[in-house]
Amino acid sequence: MTELRSEPSPIRCEPSLIRLEPSPIQLEPSPTRFEPSPIRAEPTPLSLPDAPRGMVDRGLSGFRGRRVLMLQGPIGPFFSRLGTDLREHGAAVVKVNFNGGDRLFTARRAFEAVVDYRGKPSEWPAAFEKLVREYEVDTILLFGDCRPVHVPAIAAAKRLGLEIGAFEEGYLRPDYITIERDGVNHHSLLPKDPAFYRRIVVAEPPRTAPIGSTFGAALRWGVLYYCAASMGWLRYRHHVHHRPLGWRECRHWIRSGWRKARYRIAERGIGQRLLGPDPVPFFLVALQTNGDAQVRVHSRFQTIERFIEHVIRDFAAAAPADVHLVLKHHPLDRGFSDHRRLIGDLARELQLVERCHYIHDHHLPTLIRNSLGVVTINSTVGLSAVGEGMPVAVCGNAIYDIPGLTFQGPLAAFWKGAGQHRPDFSLWRAFRNVLITSTQFNGSFYKRLPQAMNASGVFWDKRHQARHDGERPTSAASLRPMFPARFSESPGRTPDAVAHAQASSDRGTDRTEARALDDRTDRLEARALDDRTDRLEALAAEDRTD
Repeated sequence: MTELRSEPSPIRCEPSLIRLEPSPIQLEPSPTRFEPSPIRAEPTPLSLPDAPRGMVDRGLSGFRGRRVLMLQGPIGPFFSRLGTDLREHGAAVVKVNFNGGDRLFTARRAFEAVVDYRGKPSEWPAAFEKLVREYEVDTILLFGDCRPVHVPAIAAAKRLGLEIGAFEEGYLRPDYITIERDGVNHHSLLPKDPAFYRRIVVAEPPRTAPIGSTFGAALRWGVLYYCAASMGWLRYRHHVHHRPLGWRECRHWIRSGWRKARYRIAERGIGQRLLGPDPVPFFLVALQTNGDAQVRVHSRFQTIERFIEHVIRDFAAAAPADVHLVLKHHPLDRGFSDHRRLIGDLARELQLVERCHYIHDHHLPTLIRNSLGVVTINSTVGLSAVGEGMPVAVCGNAIYDIPGLTFQGPLAAFWKGAGQHRPDFSLWRAFRNVLITSTQFNGSFYKRLPQAMNASGVFWDKRHQARHDGERPTSAASLRPMFPARFSESPGRTPDAVAHAQASSDRGTDRTEARALDDRTDRLEARALDDRTDRLEALAAEDRTD
């Protein structure tokens, strides 16, 4: 292991530089003839949660002089690209690999040092603290705060006073990725009090550069990652991954591709029934991946199967007789699990064969807009549905499960009265602004945005993003849902038809740009894929030698 030469800098937890303006307090007139008192109550100061190192205001420049330890990242080369960006901004970066897949996508030139951890899980906490001392680490970055290798590292980092940056898929998809201080999802520092969002004033975020489809890139990186992890099992024989590591896992990713084509053809009839000229009324259930920590850690269900049974039985007992139930499979779980037998057995037992449907690859936004409401454990699909003005029932713990945004009663009542619990548009707009400003960055883990002009292809500097957006001025219309009337109305803030038309025009422009971006990015990734294949073969040869 190479020795880092840069001197450590003291940890500084600096407050966000965003200026917060408390909304004015209006005094109600007294019922008597006396004038209201001239004394004004001082508003309670509000603070906005900030990403690590003040990234909201300073982008990656906040890491200048820091000593960063990067643990597991998303599948693919994203963490290596981020390491390059961090070093260009003056950070000293060390990367830890836990399996052959991590090693395949670690570009050594992107880091000051690369460490292969090959010990037992029980030895990892002590090894982590040793790495912190040896490299004088003051910041750790990781993807997924509930992974087996990350849980003890986060606990130790908090005890040692380190800064923690946790990455996750975007809360708002597909054009964002998430990074938060200390933790994501239910571990987020974002408040759950609706009054906070009604009082805080945050500038409108800049428009996003569209990402386009990432399925092809994620599929390529997934196949390479799990193939490399399988080849490297002798080298990392003690590693415990959040998913099984082996050739079977690689096979699941390959199977996902052909299942996508198969389901698209097989489910056309269901689509006509749900979205055709004479559609049936239905509730949409957004399923999550089987190994999702959101299900295991942040809900009482532990497995998707338990959630499916809970929802179907509740629907059978309480839903109106003419309403249907649609359960949509998660696209990234397509090759890993199949719930047809479970759903079919429950539908027959509860006499729901004609009213219960299991689908895979229908257009999700269209399903959301045409449903009576959405039910989820804590998927970001629920957040998308809130943004469309649809009633949402959350059965787990979610950052957006806030009174005024989601239904707060029992599921049995949701089936009968969902239409009376649509989200408040003004609250949604305020929450969305805080969410983007504090935690979201325009980009993808699997495809680069060339216009970001950095190695990772992410707009880390929101000012740079705003300058890029200069040709398309930000307007309130970009925050409007497709069907504004679906939102519950707040006095003086009712969405208007002009905003609706502008938003529709914006979406057409975004789709055109996304297609062009896909073509450019695919050419870049094809060249990178050749390099990865060569490294995969070299890794296999090295492990045979070991």
